[in-house]
Amino acid sequence: MTTRDGATDRLLQYRTGSINCKRERIHLLAFIAARGGGAFAVAKLQLLLGALFVFWSAAGRCAEAQEQAAERSSRPLAELAIAKDGAPLIVPVTIETKLPGETAADRKRIYKMLIDTGSGWTVFDTSHRGALGKPISDVAVETPSGVLVGERFNAPQINFGTFGIHIFEEVVCFDLSAASDALGEQIDGVLGIDMLMGCIISVNFDEGKLRFLEAADPSFGKQVPVVMDDARGPGFPKVRAAFDEKSTVLFSIDTGRVSTFAGGLDSVEYAQRLENKELSSALAVAHSEYQFRPFMIETTMDMKLGRAKSFSLGGYKHQNLVFGQYPNSSVGLGYLSRYCVLFDFRNGVMYLRPGKGFNRPELYDLSGLRLSKQNGDVVVGAVVNRSEAAKMGIKSGDILVEIDGDKSKDLTLFAVRQRFCRAGRHMLEIGRDGKRKQLELVLVAEQVERGKSAIGPDKPDRSK
Repeated sequence: MTTRDGATDRLLQYRTGSINCKRERIHLLAFIAARGGGAFAVAKLQLLLGALFVFWSAAGRCAEAQEQAAERSSRPLAELAIAKDGAPLIVPVTIETKLPGETAADRKRIYKMLIDTGSGWTVFDTSHRGALGKPISDVAVETPSGVLVGERFNAPQINFGTFGIHIFEEVVCFDLSAASDALGEQIDGVLGIDMLMGCIISVNFDEGKLRFLEAADPSFGKQVPVVMDDARGPGFPKVRAAFDEKSTVLFSIDTGRVSTFAGGLDSVEYAQRLENKELSSALAVAHSEYQFRPFMIETTMDMKLGRAKSFSLGGYKHQNLVFGQYPNSSVGLGYLSRYCVLFDFRNGVMYLRPGKGFNRPELYDLSGLRLSKQNGDVVVGAVVNRSEAAKMGIKSGDILVEIDGDKSKDLTLFAVRQRFCRAGRHMLEIGRDGKRKQLELVLVAEQVERGKSAIGPDKPDRSK
């Protein structure tokens, strides 16, 4: 028995339609000639019908191409489970180095890697340097904490299930233990834009699924052009967004910025938006925030935060989103997780579709606690001066044993941080010097948090 798939059926329909179109055109021309229309009328009609036929054929081919793209995008090359709601994007991979002595067991070893579009390099922790072969050379990177020294290696093939990527030349090794502590999860490495820039990736924060696709479906959502080459360096993805109708700002798409709020503005843009009254004055709350980078953890205490009266990207407008003053302007997971996102880095496009969190209130830390997770314990790294946590006597080195009756060991660090973004009374159990004590931490947010954070697609701001 011979079977036909959907593509064959559509091709036969297309060819049959073409034949029928030609047949009807011949019949119509013969009819006009028989009624005495004359050669000139017949010629004009023939030209018109020819043009219509060309248009119909092109439209058919275009529709066929769109259907094929939709089919390819619906069949993922790889589908991976991720955390929801803007928590760190950590995925399992295996690697193939093609080195002498590499065994089947080596190729089956699972590495937990952070997806970071703000990193120019793909990075492995130094504990895995032995699996990468002989180093090519040392590499030194200047950070605010000093010079960090690592090593460069030939890049292995990275596999997501049966789908493998080997389109970049080198990886680097650095000590990522501080990154694991700050993220609250052990990571073996970072997948940077050097590896991701040739990929098409959909991220569904509602389902908790990340998919590598063969093709992008244009019907996924609204298209946003992505700039892949700029002053920061070649290949870093950036998009233009607006705080008003007159001016735009170029923002990095940074999935390595793990934050509960939208993103950051560099010092020049931050000051300019304040001056233009597009951004509220700095919020009167103490704050601590993390941004993951493969070479360091940026920890900012007493950060300046401001609320945007309006923020538009890709035809979607939000009110009251929070932006911090950072070294560079970027939108992170705090913003992206409001949507289902399709990154087509290969063709310089990002697609956005509102997700379940589209209208959620904007959150930011109200406690002033800088937290990490070490050996399963949630540890206070520092406390912002004059913050609510400081007023309650919480100190650096304290262990957060419980929060609101829940063992902190049983919560992700991201979930613990989210608790401290919500106003109200929080009952804490703190461990210090082998002793435990209970505290009541009262957190207060400014009035605007009770309002909606989003207006919606292409809707005017009616709040004035």
